[in-house]
Amino acid sequence: MAAATELRNLYDPQIQAGVAVLQQLASDAACAAGDVAGATRAPPPAVEALIASAAEALPESERANAVARVDAAVVAARLEECRIAAEQRQAAAALTAPHGDGLWTVGLEIAAGQWRSNGTGDSCYWQRSPDGNPDDIIDNHFGLAGGTVTLQDGEEFETSRCGTWEFVS
Repeated sequence: MAAATELRNLYDPQIQAGVAVLQQLASDAACAAGDVAGATRAPPPAVEALIASAAEALPESERANAVARVDAAVVAARLEECRIAAEQRQAAAALTAPHGDGLWTVGLEIAAGQWRSNGTGDSCYWQRSPDGNPDDIIDNHFGLAGGTVTLQDGEEFETSRCGTWEFVS
């Protein structure tokens, strides 16, 4: 009897679908809760409680079995995806954060796109170059601060006395 129940649970499409939903709920809840640091361990207790709660939608005879079949490895893999996505969001935010004086590699240290200077001086200098070499200038400006520049991936952008550059788009 136990073998028959185990086989039915293994191949029953409704149980398979229920377990998949429970795994997704568990990993989504952990990601939403910001519990991505523990991506290599089983779901935290709050997520386990959510799984148990969601399992109540299953027939009573199948609840414990479905909860037991939630694969911690699947949840952990999803948590690792969440951790990586969170790191990528942080990196993207750093690229579009305001930038001041310096030499920046576009796409690595500063985002490609349009930037606006909030400076007010009259000795603002910026230049775009393919390799940071002052002799290989794509475009440059010397004069009033407060203008805009459009940066392309792979360029280098050097700026001095222009105030803070803010990402526009």
